[in-house]
Amino acid sequence: MALTLEEQRQRRRAREQVHRRLFRQPCEVCGNKKSQGHHRDYQRPLDVRWLCHRHHVKTHWGKFPTMSRKGMLANFI
Repeated sequence: MALTLEEQRQRRRAREQVHRRLFRQPCEVCGNKKSQGHHRDYQRPLDVRWLCHRHHVKTHWGKFPTMSRKGMLANFI
C-alpha cells in the first residue's frame, strides 16, 4: 500500500529528528549493534525502538506480539 504524501512527510520528519537527537542503540531483542529505528507512530518521532534488520522486518510482518519497550522476551528471537 502506497504512503500518502503526508505520511511520507511524517516519516521524513521522524527520521530527521531521530538522527539529530537520539543515539543509535543495539537491537532490543538480540543486541546486534547494526540497528534501525522503528516507529509505531510517526506522530511521536522520538518514541523509537531499536531493532536489527531481521527483527525490524519481523515486527512489520506481525511476527512479534505488541510489546512494551521493556517487555521483549528472548524467546521471540
